[in-house]
Amino acid sequence: MRRLEKKGFTLIELLVVIAIISILAAILFPVFARARENARRTTCLSNLKQIGLGIMQYTQDNDERYPGVYSAINAADRTQDGQVFYASFQSWQQIIYPYVKSHQMFFCPNSLSQPGADIASTPVTNPLARLLNSNYGYNSFIGVRLAPLSLAAVVTPATTYMIAETGVYSFSHTDLKGNASNAYSGSYYLPGGGAANVSCTGVLAEFQSDCNTGRHFNGVTVAFADGHTKWLKSGVLVAEGRKYVSTHATPSAIDPYTDNPG
Repeated sequence: MRRLEKKGFTLIELLVVIAIISILAAILFPVFARARENARRTTCLSNLKQIGLGIMQYTQDNDERYPGVYSAINAADRTQDGQVFYASFQSWQQIIYPYVKSHQMFFCPNSLSQPGADIASTPVTNPLARLLNSNYGYNSFIGVRLAPLSLAAVVTPATTYMIAETGVYSFSHTDLKGNASNAYSGSYYLPGGGAANVSCTGVLAEFQSDCNTGRHFNGVTVAFADGHTKWLKSGVLVAEGRKYVSTHATPSAIDPYTDNPG
């Protein structure tokens, strides 16, 4: 009788298969990671598009004037979104809430500051207060605290930054370029600014990685004063922050009073 032989893979064949799988994994994993990051960046752009539209709707109901960065309210007054982050205070996110109807929209998917996270650096019991740090910031030169600008006051709305991913809920030129020592501090920073040679050593520990590497391919998403959105390298925003001068003598994308070429 003929003897039956059991056949299987040889050691060499197994090693070849493992080597092929390893090569494919090395090629595909970065592709998958980039695809996932592209999806998050798209989500961020969508968030800012909705926020930009919400602000445009707000201006139509308020004599064509932008919302302020924040407003003071009486302790007994109710905020626009019914939430309390700080007593007698509501941020621009709360002011435009009736036009966007969502808190989640104010959270960047790549932000280190998400609702329900540890809030040691912001000692407020409401976890939604996390949207005030490390998510989206509003240009404080447009949303001037006591006298927000009108639509007509912004010289070139299509090239002036209105909302951007920043360390706090509002930003000025120093939050983009760093202070006089070329450094950020606390939660006042631009994500990815560290890659543009601004020091992140003074930033809160929980936001160090955000400051150094940014959120979307070393860049951030931006909504302009006319409502449209765009992704920009963090270094571009740092450069625009450095161009700003209080006399408005030099065009800067952060300065609503200058004719920014874009």
